[in-house]
Amino acid sequence: MQIAPHRWDTNFRAALTLLGRSVTRLPFGVDEPVLVGVSALELYSGGAWSYGALELVMDQPRVLNAALMAEGFRWTDRPRHVTPGLWHPQLQFAVEVVAHVLPDSAADPLATLTVELDAMPGTMPGTLRLRVIGIEDLIVEHAVAWVAHGGSRGELAHQTQVLM
Repeated sequence: MQIAPHRWDTNFRAALTLLGRSVTRLPFGVDEPVLVGVSALELYSGGAWSYGALELVMDQPRVLNAALMAEGFRWTDRPRHVTPGLWHPQLQFAVEVVAHVLPDSAADPLATLTVELDAMPGTMPGTLRLRVIGIEDLIVEHAVAWVAHGGSRGELAHQTQVLM
């Protein structure tokens, strides 16, 4: 899904802000979610590719879902999407927990990056902390997907080059 850059910036940053606020509400001992897949690509590439959803890996998604619902996300089965997830009607943005653990294909499951992002103006003071899959593991994921498609997906090759 391609979104105009100004809309991407607003919606993506707003969704990250709501995710960051939700993470601060997680109970002690619950591992923080990790941003993966195309949403990590969107973050690392500065919006060169937009998806309209945050893909996360988390071992206790119900706890995160409750915190996200307090931020305005609603449970929905979205048309043309295989996995149900949460949807924010004002932002037109989704959150999907795509797995409970990082895939075995990841070079090092503990090699996640903690990033600090400025919150959207007027939403909360300070910065947000979010965990993101390491760029090396994201490059490996894209290279594996490209090879799995027999090298026929030019966009995957281009994304891998941009990440490198």
